[in-house]
Amino acid sequence: MTLLKQAIEKAARESRLENGAELPRLTDLLRNESFATVTDDSSMLARLNDIMGGDMTMPHTEPDYPKGIAAARRELEFAKSNKKLAFKTFCEIGCGMGFFPRAAYDLGCDESLGIDISPYPRQWDIMREGTDGRLSFLASDISSEKHERRYDMVASFSAFEHFADPPAMLAAMSELVADGGCLYLNFSPIYNAANGLHTEPLIKVPWHHLIFSRYARKHYYETSGSRMVIETKEKNFNGWSALDFYDMFANFRQLRLSSIQPFWDLRYLWFVRAFPRLLPPLTGLEELMLNGFRVIYKKEKIR
Repeated sequence: MTLLKQAIEKAARESRLENGAELPRLTDLLRNESFATVTDDSSMLARLNDIMGGDMTMPHTEPDYPKGIAAARRELEFAKSNKKLAFKTFCEIGCGMGFFPRAAYDLGCDESLGIDISPYPRQWDIMREGTDGRLSFLASDISSEKHERRYDMVASFSAFEHFADPPAMLAAMSELVADGGCLYLNFSPIYNAANGLHTEPLIKVPWHHLIFSRYARKHYYETSGSRMVIETKEKNFNGWSALDFYDMFANFRQLRLSSIQPFWDLRYLWFVRAFPRLLPPLTGLEELMLNGFRVIYKKEKIR
């Protein structure tokens, strides 16, 4: 039995499969449509997004910093308790606003560092409020800049789908892991997932970036007034598939692979089942449902 079948059966037992409340209206609209007939139709994208509750007028809002830190802390506590990963020094690559470095500091790390290729000066100042010198941030590209310090846990969260050169980043991150330490990766959604462009709640049409051509998407973004917001998102993804990532992780030899855990997004399984002709040809169900990965490597201690 495949992992996807197991995930579907588990979700069904726990009543977590979405039932597709929009299905009757979508069926009326898409009864005679296929990928070939809709891919260049920006008006179809607009109608689908309206039916599914997307809101292209939603303004940018300030992040909920306490909520972000709390979510980061839960993931790090999971790593400690469920994965038995002990760490007193912590470094996150692609830290963004800095929720995880702050959470690691709050959990008592002797040193917590966040590194991102782009600086976030205002957010990093907010993260440092009320802390001592154990929490720091650095704007750096580790794939081209050497760092001498080594850490018990080197981590990356919701970033590997953005890195332009994932193998180079994986190799560079492994160099930062201390003897006996670990490399901890958790990221989603990847490009072929339902929300592969991270555009919710602006666009709620699953796989809209795979179904509709760049021409249709651009026209819709322009007419809706959200072109700059979403086109910026489109440029920030490497387009790697689940199989691309799995092959890279399985064949990486600089550290010992401890585990690869896939994440499934089954919210739109009903959409695939109802409209199989709408999805691009040769894109399998497993690829569409696989949302991301949690990957753990370990570096053996030198005796």
